[in-house]
Amino acid sequence: MRLVADGLVVRYPGAARPVLVGADLDVDEGESVAILGPSGSGKSTLLSVLGGLVRPDGGTVRVDDDEVSAAELRRLTAWILQTVNVLPERSVLDNVLVAALTRGSTPAHARTEAVARLEAVGLADRAHDRTRLLSGGEVQRVVIARALVSGRPFLLADEPTGQLDRATSEVVLDGLFDATRDAGVVVVTHDPAVAARCTRTVHILDGVVVAA
Repeated sequence: MRLVADGLVVRYPGAARPVLVGADLDVDEGESVAILGPSGSGKSTLLSVLGGLVRPDGGTVRVDDDEVSAAELRRLTAWILQTVNVLPERSVLDNVLVAALTRGSTPAHARTEAVARLEAVGLADRAHDRTRLLSGGEVQRVVIARALVSGRPFLLADEPTGQLDRATSEVVLDGLFDATRDAGVVVVTHDPAVAARCTRTVHILDGVVVAA
């Protein structure tokens, strides 16, 4: 499965110029693409269009050869954000189970899937701890496990290590890239070390995507 953006244009009210100006991007399942660029260049806006959170004023987003709606994009993508959203008083396992159950798995199967994803990100031994007891890096790994267990074919990560120190960032990135071999991953980052972990890097400048 391939996610393809063609000629995206996004204008925000009151802005002097469009945020995206004919932006193109594609990502295959099993591929990871880093988007680099200065602040205000349109990186997060592009990610939001791919995730169905922002409707473009021009251009299309396709899955393979079929143009898809914003609602369909939201069903196909899972988010990993710099500011995480977890249930702090629930266990680590419960936080991941939510996503597995949402995809329609039976309770028994959802639990098996959730445990497997926690093992993949190195948190199986913390499964029954309350999430508020975890470090920032561990919480970010919970978010990765939750995204993975959702079964969605594309993961969108916006500065997933932006608030973490280098050592913790490497652990989080290990969990992300080691466990996403079957998903297409798009990572917005300012960090060349994060981009180096991806299979491909592009730059966005003044709303246009250019090759690395």
